[in-house]
Amino acid sequence: MGSPEFLVVDCLGVGRSKEGTRFATRDVIGAGPRAIVGILERHRLETSLVECSSVFQRPKDLEKFDVLLLTGMSVDIPALRRTSRHWRSARGDKPLLVGGPVSADHFQAVATSGCDICVIGEAEETLEQLLESGLSKGELPEIDEMTRIKGIAFRDRGTIVTTGLRRPMTRKRFNQFRPSTRVVTMYRGYQAARVYVEVVRGCSNYLRTSLQLHDGRVCSHCEVCSSGALANRNDCPLEIPPGCGYCGVPSFFGPSRSRDVADIKREVSELLDLGIRRIVLSGSDFLDYGRDLLVEPQPMTDPREPGPNIKVLETLLSELTSLSPVANNEAVVMVENLKPNFVTEETAALLGKYLTGTHVHLGCETGSEEHSKSMGRPSSPLETLTAVRLLSEHNVRPYVYFIHGLPGETLATAGETAEIVGAMVKMRVEKITVYRFRPLPMSSFSEFKGAPPSVRSPCARIIVSAVGRANRTLIRRWVGRDVAAVVYGRGRKMAVCYPLKHGPVIEGMAGRERVEPGDIVEVHITSTPSDRKLRGWIVKILSKWKVYIDSIHFTSALRTGKP
Repeated sequence: MGSPEFLVVDCLGVGRSKEGTRFATRDVIGAGPRAIVGILERHRLETSLVECSSVFQRPKDLEKFDVLLLTGMSVDIPALRRTSRHWRSARGDKPLLVGGPVSADHFQAVATSGCDICVIGEAEETLEQLLESGLSKGELPEIDEMTRIKGIAFRDRGTIVTTGLRRPMTRKRFNQFRPSTRVVTMYRGYQAARVYVEVVRGCSNYLRTSLQLHDGRVCSHCEVCSSGALANRNDCPLEIPPGCGYCGVPSFFGPSRSRDVADIKREVSELLDLGIRRIVLSGSDFLDYGRDLLVEPQPMTDPREPGPNIKVLETLLSELTSLSPVANNEAVVMVENLKPNFVTEETAALLGKYLTGTHVHLGCETGSEEHSKSMGRPSSPLETLTAVRLLSEHNVRPYVYFIHGLPGETLATAGETAEIVGAMVKMRVEKITVYRFRPLPMSSFSEFKGAPPSVRSPCARIIVSAVGRANRTLIRRWVGRDVAAVVYGRGRKMAVCYPLKHGPVIEGMAGRERVEPGDIVEVHITSTPSDRKLRGWIVKILSKWKVYIDSIHFTSALRTGKP
């Protein structure tokens, strides 16, 4: 018998899709699945990665694998369950593990996904311990052994057992793990995708909500989380979870920890060598990067002090933008999220210097100063408005998030949100997104009811209408621009393109030259069919790249990453 073969299946964002494809952000390749493969590669195990759709199309191809690892969110439980059924049909009782954001509610994950083991939170050390306990041989560890492994949940004689959340890794330990880069080629259209590279994990916001929770608990304002010792800020006397009330990141991943510049540069360089053209530096706040170095050995649990580590941020951005594909404008580096309170003249100028023309995301969530503070947010709406102005002045394109239906929302707070949305349009915000509140596990609001659809809520209608008006105005600014875009797919008359530096999907009408997925083209925008879509003529091809977008098969070529 040969060495066991492992398969990682990316179910993120699939939900209830019958085809196993994402309902949104189809051009995204997340950092999580590559991190899982990296752990298995570290142990020299034969590992493949596929998208969920490949399993749905050819479930019999599962027969050649010995261990299955699934990653998804709570909304992806239908996809996880269906994949699990295919696995049981093909491989019987061979090990099946589930992890990723879905593990925040590990009882639900075990009860509904069909897995043997749910890996909770950070997977690196937990998965290594499972491998050392028998999983590396293609077998589940014994029950007695599993009870000694922190950070998992599993069934034992009909009862769901959890061993508790593992302590977050130290920065030094975190930096000992490297995500896989070769498996990025196993995604369809990978060269045209936004590939996420984790640069900082966790969150520095350990403030608490002051709103009354579902069970009656109310913050006593003891100030342990806002002015106590950094090491003590996780220990709330009332056990209120840290962070913004609607977010579970601090509970799930712990305080901010940064990866070493050299490791990030190595990963980005390898991805560029594989033909990736859109790199996104990910984390709950890019400006948290390097702040943990300023307080070591204490944990980074303060969302405001000390401020950004400008020296380390500049070193990272300088190193990455000096890589030849980026320096030659054949690839682009972007960042994901920023805390608005860290966007100063200095940080905006830094981002503008290295990331000109790219987008960043800012969370505002509500336009009410009082409502924002009561949810435990580290930034105020006015700070978000200032951040929009500063970023726009330095040619960085701010996207802003809001949430309707949050606990504490009133007609008054909704009106304030509509006002600040209008102010952001004047400040040259690029796009505004509004989400419906859904309670997340491990957050303070985890037991609240989710918000109703906006048509059934007077408050939500105020917010959604304001955002709709704003986006209809904002998207028209694209008309007349010549945009560098990467071709993601091609139809008979039009190519599906994404702006190289991010933006709405583009329907590109081809001229005389035939374009293929992966080509970088210049598109002249002529119209806006909707507030989420652009249309234009492909003026010329700037660069051509061969991209593998055919159906992915479970073959030896897949394992080597050579299509």
